[in-house]
Amino acid sequence: MITQNNCSPLSQSPTTNQDNEGAYNRSTSGHFTVSTFSHTRYAVHAVRADLMADGFSAIRVSSPDTAIDLIAWNDQQIILIAAHTVRNHLQISEVTTRFAGVIMSLRTCPVTRYTTRELRIIRQGHASRIFTIYPGGIMEKTRIRAKK
Repeated sequence: MITQNNCSPLSQSPTTNQDNEGAYNRSTSGHFTVSTFSHTRYAVHAVRADLMADGFSAIRVSSPDTAIDLIAWNDQQIILIAAHTVRNHLQISEVTTRFAGVIMSLRTCPVTRYTTRELRIIRQGHASRIFTIYPGGIMEKTRIRAKK
C-alpha cells in the first residue's frame, strides 16, 4: 500500500503548490463536466478520463503532501501520476526545469517492476504529453489523443 510517507513531501520541492489549488463544481445532474472544472484541476480529470477510456481504473489522490495526483492500474501495471496543465508548448528541458520538484518527489516513490511513475502535461485543445520518470531522468513516452 502506498502512503504519503513513502514519497517525499511536495512541500519540500522548489516549485510552488499554486497549480494544485482550486475547486471543481458539479453540474445540476450531479456529474462533473469538463466545463465546470477549475483551470488548475482540469488536468487531473482529463487524465483520469483518458486512463479510463484506455481500460485503466483510476483514483484521485487528495493528499497535499505528495506529488501524486492519480493512481491508475489494470491487470498488467500500476501507474503513479502527477498531472499538470500548461499554457504553452514546453521543450523537454523546460519540463525538467519547471517541474523539477514534482519529478524529484515522484522519483522517491517506491516502485516495483509492475509500477511506473509518470508526469502528464495537458495543454487544453492539444495532445497530452506523457513523461515516464526514471531514476536518472525522464523520457517522453507517447502522445495521446487531443482534447476537444
